[in-house]
Parts: sequence; structure tokens; C-alpha cells
Amino acid sequence: MTLITGDRVVVGADGGVVRLIRGQGRAGTGFSVRREGEHTYVIPQDALRMVGDGVLDRRLFDVAQLVRDGYDDAHGSTLPLIVGYRRDAAGARITTGDVLAGVARERRPLPAVDGEAFDVPKAEATALWAAIAGRGGARTPGAAPETPIARLWLDGRVRAVLDTSVPQIGAPAMWQAGYTGQGVKVAVLDTGVDETHPDLKGVETAQKNFSGSPDSQDRHGHGTHVASTVAWSGAQSGGSRKGVAPGVRILDGKVLGDDGFGSYSDIVSGMQRAVDQGAEIVNMSIGGLDDPGLDPMEDAVARLSGRALFVVAAGNHGDGARTINSPGSAPAALTVGAVDKQDRIADFSSRGPTAAGESKPDLTAPGVDITAAQSTQSAYPRGDGYLTMSGTSMATPHVAGAAALLLQQHPTWSGAQLKALLTGSAEPDPALGAHAQGTGRADLARAATAFVVSEPGSLAFGTHSWPHADDKPVAKPLTYRNHGAEAVTLRLSTAATDPAGHPAPAGMFTVKDAELTVPAGGSATTTVTADTSKGTVDGAFGGTVLATGGGQSVRTGLAVGREVESYDVTLRHLDVDGANPLTYSTTVTAVDTAGESPVGHGEVPYDPSGTVVHRLPKGEYLLESLVFSEGNRMAVFVQPVLKVGADTTVHLDSRKARPFAVTAPDRAARLVASSAAYEYPPAGVAGYFATDGHTRLLTAALGPAAPTLKAQYNGLWKRPGAAGEDVDHRLAFHRTGSWFTGLDRTVKRSEVAEVKLGFGASVTGAKGVVGATPLDGEGFSAGAQPESERSLPLAAAQYVNTAGVRWAWTASQLNALREERMIYTTGPVAYKPGSRHTLHFNTGVVGPDLAAGEEQGANRYGDYIDARVQLFNDGSGHSERLPSPAGSPS
Repeated sequence: MTLITGDRVVVGADGGVVRLIRGQGRAGTGFSVRREGEHTYVIPQDALRMVGDGVLDRRLFDVAQLVRDGYDDAHGSTLPLIVGYRRDAAGARITTGDVLAGVARERRPLPAVDGEAFDVPKAEATALWAAIAGRGGARTPGAAPETPIARLWLDGRVRAVLDTSVPQIGAPAMWQAGYTGQGVKVAVLDTGVDETHPDLKGVETAQKNFSGSPDSQDRHGHGTHVASTVAWSGAQSGGSRKGVAPGVRILDGKVLGDDGFGSYSDIVSGMQRAVDQGAEIVNMSIGGLDDPGLDPMEDAVARLSGRALFVVAAGNHGDGARTINSPGSAPAALTVGAVDKQDRIADFSSRGPTAAGESKPDLTAPGVDITAAQSTQSAYPRGDGYLTMSGTSMATPHVAGAAALLLQQHPTWSGAQLKALLTGSAEPDPALGAHAQGTGRADLARAATAFVVSEPGSLAFGTHSWPHADDKPVAKPLTYRNHGAEAVTLRLSTAATDPAGHPAPAGMFTVKDAELTVPAGGSATTTVTADTSKGTVDGAFGGTVLATGGGQSVRTGLAVGREVESYDVTLRHLDVDGANPLTYSTTVTAVDTAGESPVGHGEVPYDPSGTVVHRLPKGEYLLESLVFSEGNRMAVFVQPVLKVGADTTVHLDSRKARPFAVTAPDRAARLVASSAAYEYPPAGVAGYFATDGHTRLLTAALGPAAPTLKAQYNGLWKRPGAAGEDVDHRLAFHRTGSWFTGLDRTVKRSEVAEVKLGFGASVTGAKGVVGATPLDGEGFSAGAQPESERSLPLAAAQYVNTAGVRWAWTASQLNALREERMIYTTGPVAYKPGSRHTLHFNTGVVGPDLAAGEEQGANRYGDYIDARVQLFNDGSGHSERLPSPAGSPS
């Protein structure tokens, strides 16, 4: 997998790192490797600050996810990116030359994010990185790299978010009043729309394919189902099945390919095209998991919502908090959850608040077992022309159609007004809180007769810091606008729930006026106050202001947060001279917290002064920090037990870090690569820090011991041997309970074992890689070990230390793309001091074999025999394997 920096990572089938290959001219670059569950982040040292600053998308370095999404070198020679440009105080774009010139391909403007999408050939990645980051700028203390780039995102993948429902939201009442959505343009950004379906003939007025698929045909079926929910005519069913707004015209934007996936840039391009084509409502039954930062889709919603109402699926990630998808997480979006036919919230419907703390969803609509038109080219089994599906994808077009009907009724209203009308007239489930349902299920029958709306449609009061006894009330104005011909007197009240769905304490939300008279054609304003000093429960609260009177019922969403018990943790970073470091990167990971865990990945914001105050809930954390000094020195601090129960200061002082002073038995051997790593199961995190011979690795353990922490040092020393035979010394040391504070070891010849290694070649001129993984007595290893490419055939003398360590060998022959394609492995071997051994890989006679192993050889399962034959087993009995598709090294 080639990174944006030009460095390459060989990724194993389990998503772990097998090998790091520095890009051209990048000798001396250190790496931070961090495993968090299914994700593996490999971040070079000169990218750490830009990731911490939010300039670089962290997903650009998640090699496990990049491989899963098909961005590895085996599946493509380019990396898709989106850039957002900086502007000065006057609003002019900052230009310091075209940093993409000569390296970017397929450049496509994306005005919706004030940037452009482009592909960079992986062979040119090093040149692009030099232009973006600048070797000097990225290493200057306190100075930001000179670049016009505000954000650089991976052009990531997004997918589709998978007959009584139309009456359920009250659409027939509007039909009877003569409203069908006629004259309204609704853009459906999805997998395409099958305009040949009898119920959709003549509905589509424009189409454009933004996806990587060859044309606009809907071979998936999701887009046709969604579009018909908005606008199908009922022709095939004799009128028994109709869309919410059968009179609208559909703008078909195919932003998802035939596989149901699409890229950020395709979706943002479709959003821009939709508003440019005059769409007043944009349906987006798509999404991806939301992170705390701003992604391109959220940015586009914010920039384009003044021209159209974006109706977006909340997501199908279940009833956990903070599961709202992007771009439904954008505050301006009308975000839709799903209910069933009995108005019960769907188990799969995503809940709020968002990763950024915004109250979502805004409302709900039917999304369970929805029957709508089936594309004639659908991947789903063919039926009678109709298909039943479930998801917030299905709920979203109900609301988009509802908005179209209301826009026909109120043709001059803005998207924000339509949003307020829909959320204000929704029917709530009294058993649910706002983070599950917003203001309730869409109710067109009520919206059709509503002439009083609130401005804004919701009020967010932010999150207030703990402790709360002295919290000051926060007041915000709430305006009611009367579009009717007579004055209306409204009775005002509030209702809210705590994070568990129980009633909020009395006085948390209050409204100034018990009654408010709104003149005909005019407006009246009251004040709503949130007082977080009330009560004892902490977390996210949601509720509504209910205004009733004159036949009107208007709901306005409320949200406020009481921070859980939290404290300031001051982090002071110093280099080896006690000065401001070149750069640093610090993360904290929750191990055990009494309240909410920190949102996001635990990255501590960067401050050029070297001192950061980071707010953390009371609890226990794992802290990891990399601090860089002049002279290619990298200090790694690990504190597995950081207990936060009061304001505290952590000193990350590189002067207290110590080097690895390990001496090989052969004094002529030179250290060419080293790494230090740890694994801490309570936090679900593993860290790995790699350097080559140009960078000095320093370490320091902080805080008390942690019995379950495992740590490893692994070094590789080399010297040329006689007759072309290489001589390698591989020395590894493990410890349990704490991180290293340096290591001082002199290894004697009597303490090592000799392994005479031979590695044959199946073709002339082949190259290969030999690696050895050190394991402790319990099987722990960092997984990745220093390796280097060598010409085959190879003869090498390998010397390995023996005390407390076992060694497992790997030999891989590379193809022309330097990808590992013939891989031989051994199990872990415990060598005795002074012993001598031979080990041969990829030598004759080569042939098939029924290799042993859980999934290898021949196995009988009842009446079936499953025989798995390895075709290229070498003469020493080593089984050859190819990398699995999920872990193709590249």
C-alpha cells in the first residue's frame, strides 16, 4: 500500500503491518504505527503534525481500511484525493503556486468544497508530498508548512444506506388539496433511476452519471426504489401504489456505482450539479460513518444549503449514541430516521447526537418494509416490478416528497423554512427522546394546515463544562412567524429528556412567555433558556418547545449538554535540549471512564508552543506520545495508566528518555533498522515505532506499572560477509508490565544461535525478502519486523539471540511490482545458545503437498471431503501461500 507520502506498507491478511518501505529520498523518516481494533494507522513522522492539525485526513494512513476499500497497489496505481484551499481574511484564495502541477491527474473542480478532486499516481506520491508539506517547513519548530491547502481528504467510499407508508405520513390529505409536487424539481443522488419502469416514465427530466460505472442505468436497484418513493405515478398498479409527490420531476444523479458505492468527489459533484440544475430538494439516501472533523460531504451541505434543502438518511447503525452518518451529521441537513408501520422506531435507525455533539436526527419517517418500484436491471431477484426494502434510505424519500408537496403549497419558502415546517409539525413518540426521533414522525396532514412556523427550527445550547453548580443560564431568542390571515395566541411549554430517556429536571429548559400572540402576517419572539445547573445527570439532553393554539401545533427542537465529570490535563512537550520540539503527536485512549468516553481517536490537538491543555472525563487512560528533536531523534513515551480525577500535568520531557544501547556480538555490524512496540489489551491498542539507521530511537516509561502491557524491542544489524554472504544479527527483547526507558544490553556470541539461511529463486533476477518475527514465551510479538529486499538466490548467516525469545521466519519472493507473491513461513522456534542450524526456502524439489493446518490438507465433513492442495511447496517441506484478497501486500 503506497501512502500519500510515497512510503510503502506491506499489509498482512489481518490488517497488520508486515514491512515498511521508505520512499525515495525519505531515509531517516520514523513511523508511528497504531492498531485500534480493525484499523491500522501508519503515519510517517513528517505527517503527524498535519494529521493532528486536521489538515490531513487520518484515513489516508489507515492501511487496513485502505486495503479493504481497494486502494492498495494490487488494485490501482493511483490514489484519489480531494483538496480544499485556504482563503485569507478578505476571502481570496491563498496562492503560493500550483502545488499539484505535474503530479495531479484527472483534476476536477469541486466548488462545493472550494477545492478540487484529483488522482495522484502512486509513483509520484513522494513528489506530491514534498510539494504539499515541504521537508523544511514540516520540521521547523512552531512553524506551519507553507501551503495553500486547508484540507486534504481521501476521496473515500460511501454506500447506499439500506404501501402503507405514504398514507402513514399523511400524503393523501395534500393530494386531496390539489398538491402533487407539480413544478418542483427533486434531485435523487443515488445508484441511478430506471426511467423505463411504467411508474417512472416521463418523471425524469435530466440525468448525469458521476460514478465509475459506464452509464446512468440503475443496475443496483436502490436509486429506482428511492426515486419511486418520491414520485412514482402508480401507472402499473392502477393507482394503488403512488409516490409521496407524483407530480414532481426527478433530476437523476448517479453518484453511486453499480455496486452501491461511490466516492466523496462523485457525490459532491452530484450535489453541485443538482443545485446548478435548479433542484429545490436533494434526496441523499447515502452515507458513511461520521468523524468529529469536517468531511467533504458535510462541507458541501453547509455551502449549498442556501440554494436547496438536502434531505439525508440518518444511517443504519442501530440504537447506539453518536451513530449518525455523514452527511446527515451536517447541521443544515434535514436528517431522517426510520420508524415501522406502527410508528415504532426501527432498531437499525441511527441515533444522535453527532460526533460533533449536534442533535440529530431531525425527524423520522416510514422506513421498514417499504415497497416501491424495482429497476428492470436490478441486482435483486425479479418480482412483479416492485421491491420491498428497509432502511433510513427508504425513510428519506418520504420526507423529500413531503418537502416537495409543501414547496408547491409555499413556492417562495426557503429550504430552512421547509425544514422548520416539517420538524415543527411532526408527531412525536412520547416514549422516545430527541436523539432517537428528533421532533417525531413526519405528519403532512398537520404540515398542510400549518401557517405558524418557528425560526429557527431548532435551538442548540452547546455543551457546558463540569462542574455544573455554578453554570450560568444561556438564553436564545425563538421567533414564531404567522403566515395566516388572523392573529394567533400560542401557549408555550417545554419537554425534554436526559441521556437515558428519563424526564429532564425541572427548570433545565424554560420559555419566557407562557402565551405569545403572533399577529397575522407578522412575527413574535420569545426567549428560551437552558440552565445546566439543574439536576445531577450529565450527558446530552434533548427536547422540544411546544406551541399550541388557534389550531396550530409547532415543535421546536432543543439540545444542550452537561459535560460529565472532567478535568484539564496539561501536556508539556520538550525536546532533548529542553526546548520546543520540532513536532510531536500525542494520543489518549479511554480504558475505563465513569461517563462518556472521549469522542474520536483520542488525538490531542497540536499547539506550536508545545503545551496543550486537553479536557478528559474522569477515568483511566492510556497515553502515547512521540516527540521529535533536531538530529533525527524520536522520543516515545508510553503511560499505560493515566488516572484522571483532578487537574493534572504530564511532562513529556525528551531529556528523560533513554536510547536503546544494544550491542551486537559482531562489532563490525551496523544497525540498519530498529523498532519498539507495545500492546495494551485493556485499551484495545497496539503501538509500533520504526526507525532506520538514520534516526535515533529514545524511550521513556511514565506512570505506574500495568501488568497486562507487553513491550518489545527489535533490531537488525548487518555487515557484508565473505564470498557475498550477508551476515545479519537479529536481536529482540521483551518485557511485561511497563514500557522501556531505554535499554542497555551487550549481547555475547555465546548467547546467540546461528542459522545458515538459503533462499532460492523461481525465476532469474528475482528479489525477495527474509524476515523474522520475535515472540515471547506467551506468543506476543509486534508482528512487523525490520526487513530489506535482497537479490535471489540468497545465502545469509543469521544470528539471533535466544534468551526469552522464539523466532518465526518468513521468506517472500517479490514480483515485478515488488509485491509479495510467494510466501513461505515457519512456526516459532526456540533456539539454544551457541546452536547452529540450516534453513532453506524456495529450493527444489518443488511440488504439491497436502499441508497440515486447520484449513489445509484433506478434511472430511460428513459426506463431504474438502482437499486443499498447496501447489508450490519447497524441497524442505515449507508450504507456499499466496496473500489473501483481504490482505494483499503491495
